[in-house]
Amino acid sequence: MDDKPGLYIGLGVSLGISLGIAFGTAIDNIGLGIALGISLGTTLGIVAWMVMSSDSNMQPEEDQTHVRKFRIRTKSNK
Repeated sequence: MDDKPGLYIGLGVSLGISLGIAFGTAIDNIGLGIALGISLGTTLGIVAWMVMSSDSNMQPEEDQTHVRKFRIRTKSNK
C-alpha cells in the first residue's frame, strides 16, 4: 500500500473542517459542523487512501496473448 496515508487523511480533514464551518454557520452551530466535518473528512481521506493505493491501480494489466489454450480429450471427442 501507499506509504502516505497522512496526506489523504489530512486533505480530507482540512476539506471537512472547511465544509463543516460553512455547514455549522448555516445551522447556527459551528461546533457541530466542525465535528461532523472532521469525522466525515477523516472517513473520506481513509477511503481515498485505500482506493488510490489498491493494487489494481499500481500494476499494469498483463498481456494474455502468450497463454496457450489446451483442449482436454475425453472419450466423446476423440
